[in-house]
Amino acid sequence: MRKGDTEGALVEAQKLAAEMPQSGEIQLELGRLLLRKGEFATAMPALEKAAALAPGSAEAHALLGYAYQGNRKSAEALAEYKKATQLEPANLDYRTTYGLMLGLNKQYDAGIAELKKVIASPGYKNPDAYINLGWLYRNVEPKRAEEAVVAYKKALELDPKNEQAALGVGWAYFYGRKWDEAVAAFNKAVQLEPKLAADANNGIAWAYFFKKDLPQAEAFQAKAKAAGRNDVKLASNIENAKKGIAAAAQGPDPSEEPPVPRVVKPDVGTVSQTLMSGGDAGARRKAARDLASMGSAGVPALIRALGDRDRGVREAAVSSLGSIGPAAKQAVQYLQQILNAPRNDSIIMDKEQMQESMRDEEFRRMVKDAIAKIQR
Repeated sequence: MRKGDTEGALVEAQKLAAEMPQSGEIQLELGRLLLRKGEFATAMPALEKAAALAPGSAEAHALLGYAYQGNRKSAEALAEYKKATQLEPANLDYRTTYGLMLGLNKQYDAGIAELKKVIASPGYKNPDAYINLGWLYRNVEPKRAEEAVVAYKKALELDPKNEQAALGVGWAYFYGRKWDEAVAAFNKAVQLEPKLAADANNGIAWAYFFKKDLPQAEAFQAKAKAAGRNDVKLASNIENAKKGIAAAAQGPDPSEEPPVPRVVKPDVGTVSQTLMSGGDAGARRKAARDLASMGSAGVPALIRALGDRDRGVREAAVSSLGSIGPAAKQAVQYLQQILNAPRNDSIIMDKEQMQESMRDEEFRRMVKDAIAKIQR
């Protein structure tokens, strides 16, 4: 994987899964690799085994939920994300997707409440919860469309080039029946990112259709089709209207527009910043674990985390440095300093002191293992 050979890694993971079918860790890695290739159906059995073999793994349940949603099993996806959030309540990424899953299962109020809790977390500056909140607001009922607009615009403040948020503003105005504002928002989305032209022009065509401006609707429908978005329902409604058929026109199906639920994979800079932020310990631990898959770029932040006040963060940082391997060679001197530090064990210790000493010894073992992996 560190060499970028996903296919080779997948072959090895499949061999290991066949040789060691009772290893939850291997099944999880196999499922993770299959999801990276977009093979949701194939990933599902591996992740089901991973969740069964390692029921306490929040990641196994979250990735299984992702696989279920990719196979259009929304109810099952919701159940798995719920388990993931129960196991790791400080993981805001899992809770962000859980909120969306509640909405996709028509539990809008519960989803909105969950996402509001995520957004209220100290220092939260991720656009994802705002995007999901916007989707829930715009689908629950038209009168909440303005709240959807506010949520999407907040996402754009945090990430001005976020494509889902840019299109979301247009759809929020659309479901609020504000056709002119929708057209303006979709046009702005294209200015922001030209590759959004297909979806944005499709939205503009729908807005003009409901404004009863058929020539404009047809013109933008043609633009959307030329750019790769062939909306059959829109084309049929335009054709029927042109023929004077008095039938109630149906707008786009909201289920066609939701953001794709995903396990968020932020860039190494964002994860490093989270690790060094001094904020929520659970978020810092997750950041330290996430950096294990990001190679040498995450090593400086992991080195700093070796002195974190939280033991769990320190342990996660050591584990990740070991996982990175030789690319983390600059960390060896700092790991060695941990081993060379004097011990403060007393000759006579009470129960708590004994437990603390045992944890220190286990941490030192982790450090030794990490050094060995880096120097191999």
